[in-house]
Order: sequence, then C-alpha cells, then structure tokens
Amino acid sequence: MPAALAARIAAHDTSGFSSELSIVLMLGGNICGAMLVSRSGDTARIEVNVVAPEYRQGWANVVLLDEMVQRGLGGAIKRV
Repeated sequence: MPAALAARIAAHDTSGFSSELSIVLMLGGNICGAMLVSRSGDTARIEVNVVAPEYRQGWANVVLLDEMVQRGLGGAIKRV
C-alpha cells in the first residue's frame, strides 16, 4: 500500500478519510470491495473505489454506490 494512502487511512484529523462515509463490503468474512471517501462541508469525494476481481462487473460495485448514496443523504451531503 502506498505510504501516502496508508497515512490518510490512519489519520484522525480532517486529512483522513471519513469513517462515516467510507465503506468496506464483505461477504462471508471476505472483503469484496471498498470505497474510501473524504468530506469537505456538504461535499463528499470518492477517492478510492476498488472491487476484488472476482466481483467486478457485477453486483458489488452497485452495492457500494447505493450505500454511498444512502450514507450521503443521511449525512447532509449535497455533492459527490
């Protein structure tokens, strides 16, 4: 994992990813995908969107996007 990304994941200040908006998709204990999101005011920025190869071009990315929309609406996000 690149050092800059690892530092942002570990950050506990505004430079890190939002723990309220970021998502890890799991199935049976396996990670299927993840979406790491930062937030600035009412704007969310999807900075990392990754899906494991065996789940690509299928349901996994749709589930990640749907959950991001739900979290955004619940968290007063107006722009993504």
